[in-house]
Amino acid sequence: MSKLNTIREAIDAIAAGKFVVVVDDEDRENEGDLIIAADSVTAEDMAFMVKYTSGVVCCAITNERAMLFTYHLWLQTIPKPWEQLSQFL
Repeated sequence: MSKLNTIREAIDAIAAGKFVVVVDDEDRENEGDLIIAADSVTAEDMAFMVKYTSGVVCCAITNERAMLFTYHLWLQTIPKPWEQLSQFL
């Protein structure tokens, strides 16, 4: 297994506009999430994320911001128990 970086190193990398991969436990989903600060992302970064990941790109926004786009939450179409899921536009 390769060395995992510290949380401080990950925060510094994000602050510098770099990608980090955040991994969960092998006993959970055993997956990684590619993370970059939204205010530093470029078109090339987006292309990389779409090409080399599942292609699903997420961005945390407020409900007020979401309403500006007049999108409906995917969550409304998912049967319960959806309380545990993330809300997707």
